[in-house]
Amino acid sequence: MQKRVKYDKIIYKVYFKKFMGVSMKKVYKIANISLGCEKNLVDSEMIIGALHKAEFIITTDLNEADIIFINTCGFITNAKQEAIDTIFNCLQYQEN
Repeated sequence: MQKRVKYDKIIYKVYFKKFMGVSMKKVYKIANISLGCEKNLVDSEMIIGALHKAEFIITTDLNEADIIFINTCGFITNAKQEAIDTIFNCLQYQEN
């Protein structure tokens, strides 16, 4: 039996420290891009739920997001390329 990750506990711990090097004194808007199979989508939904529970603002608008996280698969060559392309595409939203 596969062990299920407790995303809410992980996010909760991160919430009180830092999230990807960003101070948590303000609430950040987070967007998600889920690539790959249905399992990745389910994992993304669980992470989104945990982030929402930790009082992050979830958005689908990449322009207004402070943080964009990409959940992807790295097992298939096409998936790797899709992930790389998506990461480079998201760089346009980065503030200088």
